[in-house]
Amino acid sequence: MLRSKIFIMISQRILLTFISLIAFLVVLELSMRVAGHIYSNTSDNTKMRIISKKHNEEFRILCLGDSYTFGLGANKYNSYPEHLERILNEKFPARKYKVYNGGFLGNNSSTVASEDLQKHISEIIPDLIIVMTGCNDVWLLSDRICLYLHKYQNSTFIGTGFKRLGLVLEQLKVYKLIRILFFRIKYHNVNKIIKDGLIDINQSNLGEERVSIENKGLAHMLLGVEFANKKDYGSAKREFKEAIKDPVFIHQVIHIEWIFSFLCRVTQGDSKELAKEVNDLEEIIKAQYDFSVYEKIKEIFDMLLFLISDMDIPRGILRYDLIKIYKIANKNHINLVLQTYPCFVSGMNETIKSVSCEFNIPLVDNYTIFKENLLTYQEKDLFVPDGHCNAEGYKLVAKNVYDTLISHNLIPR
Repeated sequence: MLRSKIFIMISQRILLTFISLIAFLVVLELSMRVAGHIYSNTSDNTKMRIISKKHNEEFRILCLGDSYTFGLGANKYNSYPEHLERILNEKFPARKYKVYNGGFLGNNSSTVASEDLQKHISEIIPDLIIVMTGCNDVWLLSDRICLYLHKYQNSTFIGTGFKRLGLVLEQLKVYKLIRILFFRIKYHNVNKIIKDGLIDINQSNLGEERVSIENKGLAHMLLGVEFANKKDYGSAKREFKEAIKDPVFIHQVIHIEWIFSFLCRVTQGDSKELAKEVNDLEEIIKAQYDFSVYEKIKEIFDMLLFLISDMDIPRGILRYDLIKIYKIANKNHINLVLQTYPCFVSGMNETIKSVSCEFNIPLVDNYTIFKENLLTYQEKDLFVPDGHCNAEGYKLVAKNVYDTLISHNLIPR
């Protein structure tokens, strides 16, 4: 009898705890949605107040993106937004044009869509937005990627019923919050390393006598880039593998973006070949350095291999973000222009072109234009060794943008 009462009491407490937890989650979900609604309305009201103060004489253009918008490879006066502002003001001196550079190193499409766009619209109130984003979506992990990974993993080892349940749950803000927190905890080392840029290796583990040696790895890397420019991809791969054997290079120079961008280039985006090269690099690092170093970056290689094995994931994320950018711009009655990259970025240019066509968004097809120019110019005339544009390359991007703006009648004259 006593045991029965104890069992009933425990059952009641468990049930009460469960009901309280559900109630808490429901209240949290409703609170997050209400807060989001209030924030959205507040932002809209703020925007309308600022618009009333805006000078009609100035036409504002906001350029958003990553290092290709920031202008990496040239000085700050030779980014494409700087060139574009000069071109517009020289062509039409009776009108004032202001071009804002909202590009940041390492931005991915999720960052542009979720943070930069809302912030810059409120601060700048642009008349036109120009976006070039997507090339960092594979190597740079983001909260949205964790949700995509969860969905794709469900489709491989969880039944159809659970997969559908997962898709329904993804519409809940509380569920997203839990998944994002789990992702950040699980991959905190990967996120830190990628955010810092460098693979952080303790030099004391490598031996001072090796660290003090001249950075031969950088010489191998530059030679590899030179071979890649000549389309001698076999030699380029060999030089890169020699480069990562140098501890000074791997500590002071190597960057996750470099690894992926370089390998995409020398494999021409072939996912099987790309996976093979990543595996080869992993084996070299495993053999060359101690186990603690290998373990520290193994998570990065595993994540890259998973994403490389199904490029639909980063392409799906890019498509989602570009559509979100389009909807935000459309809601604010701001014209939007998309750009492809001037170089090969593993299928992302095709995704950008597809969204442009589907939603009738004006497109600056830099990739096609640069490809045509490279029939008469050498790559060194338009690019620096790591694949970013030089001053002349960014000047060409600006010209391409200007031609598109004129042909679509997107600027007042």
